[in-house]
Amino acid sequence: MKDLFSFLDAAAQDSLKKIAPFLLLFAALVIYIPGSANLPLLDRDEPRFSEATVEMIDRGEWVIPYFNGNYRFDKPALVYWLMRVGYILSCVSELGARLHSIVCVYLVAVVIYCIGLRFFTAQTGLLAGLGWLTCFQTLVHGRLAVADMPMILFVVLAHWGLMELLLKKNRPPWGVFFWVTWLSLGLGFLTKGPIALLVPLLSVLGCCFVFRKKQHLYHRQLQLLPGLALTFFLIACWGIPALVLTKGAFWDVGIGTHVVERGLDAFNGRVPIPGYYFVSAFFSLFPWIAFGVRSYGNCREPFDATAAFLAAWLLNPYFIFLFYKTQLPHYVMPGFAAFFLLLFRKEPDSWCKAEKICWYSVMALWSLILLILVEAAVFFPFSGSLAPLSTVLLALIALVAAMYITSLAVFFRWKVFGRTDVLLFCCIIIIAGSFQVAANELRKINPAIAIKNQIGVPKDVKKIAYGFTEPSLVFYTGERWVFNPDVPIENVLKEENDSPYLVLFLSREWKLDRYVNRLFKGQNPLVPNKDNSADAAALTSIAKANGYKVLTFSGVNVGTSSWAEVAAFVRK
Repeated sequence: MKDLFSFLDAAAQDSLKKIAPFLLLFAALVIYIPGSANLPLLDRDEPRFSEATVEMIDRGEWVIPYFNGNYRFDKPALVYWLMRVGYILSCVSELGARLHSIVCVYLVAVVIYCIGLRFFTAQTGLLAGLGWLTCFQTLVHGRLAVADMPMILFVVLAHWGLMELLLKKNRPPWGVFFWVTWLSLGLGFLTKGPIALLVPLLSVLGCCFVFRKKQHLYHRQLQLLPGLALTFFLIACWGIPALVLTKGAFWDVGIGTHVVERGLDAFNGRVPIPGYYFVSAFFSLFPWIAFGVRSYGNCREPFDATAAFLAAWLLNPYFIFLFYKTQLPHYVMPGFAAFFLLLFRKEPDSWCKAEKICWYSVMALWSLILLILVEAAVFFPFSGSLAPLSTVLLALIALVAAMYITSLAVFFRWKVFGRTDVLLFCCIIIIAGSFQVAANELRKINPAIAIKNQIGVPKDVKKIAYGFTEPSLVFYTGERWVFNPDVPIENVLKEENDSPYLVLFLSREWKLDRYVNRLFKGQNPLVPNKDNSADAAALTSIAKANGYKVLTFSGVNVGTSSWAEVAAFVRK
């Protein structure tokens, strides 16, 4: 990584301290703003968070989130308050819903820089912050309308405070880092629950257990009892009203179902995979995972209290979720900051044999992935309504290629106009452009947006959906929906009184995992998972006989990683 930012070598450390936050701000804006306004709400969580914020605003509610007219107990209220600010600044839109994540991903980079500056050097902090901004999982999650980025910000802030209190002598009893630590723990809980408390506190325990020379650790400066009292008082300011208003349901569902049950049983039918998070690190931390052995070496030499704390911080999210049945790659993101601080702790003069083996192994894996993506772009029959997916795939190839070149440039010290940083800046531009292009194309094939634009659903009319029950329908139409009611759809279409204005029916669906599975087995991959086309044809006849207009929509259903065809019956 030597010469990675050679233009800083001649600058004094004082100058670097002044410009580093602005360099991180520039990188964050260039990377995360493109595409965030056009990218349709992804998965099922983004529209739920986005719409719940709208419904809280409409109700004048500050304590209890709602979605589709019902309680939403998944997360505490702080993330919805932050999203309100995004809506104020950028109206009710995709960008407004995601603005809090974009701001937080930048602030995390700044806090990482501050930790690097305080415990190592300004260059360590800057490079670690840039590493955070450019790893694959952050590139994805840093622009999503969910609770993860604010939670990670508070976790990183809490770790900074804990490092200052635990590792540095003569901190004032009620100084700024006392407040930073314990308020961040409380705010982290109010964003995403117990994980924001568990990770920092386990980092302290891990550091104390591994680094046994306890005379170097200043436990009394933590002021554990008053600190915990402050944290739980902050949590109680929201938690007690929430429990009272919901008669305890927020605890039963929010903690019992969404925390405990997900740990004991895989969510949404996912199959737990042994070693999942260690495998996913090859994707989540790309391209920097190729230098993972360097991070390990920097932790060992010297293995002091700071290294022990960072090692505990990095590993304890993996330990926490090792036995957690529901597995998602972003669960371990609270430990990523420690990885980058260790990675850039020292600037190497050369690469040792183990580091070279690690780098070549990771890059070989990603060479294969890049080859598969290119072959898919060449051989997959994109045509008709699938044509935008061809552009999305090309954008993904450009994204992976830019990150791939980033790793090559750092390892081999490639230069453009005599500078490595110029080449890396070009890669950042390609990454930003890839997200913009992919967002534009995905918007064209989003069924919920098409239904909103082509049907123009009026306010306060009855809407029912069978099979296609995506939360994005609620956000984009701004209306309440009845999903999969017990009444058969034939009876609904034949109703003469109180007949619905709009009825949706999932005709056919092709899932990506099934497509890939059939492709490898040499079977026809275009056979749909669900084929209700015969039922759709029969329903069309019934609908037309009862005064409905019939429309057909198709597109990417991101929530289920599938391509869906939807029949829409609209009351004339």
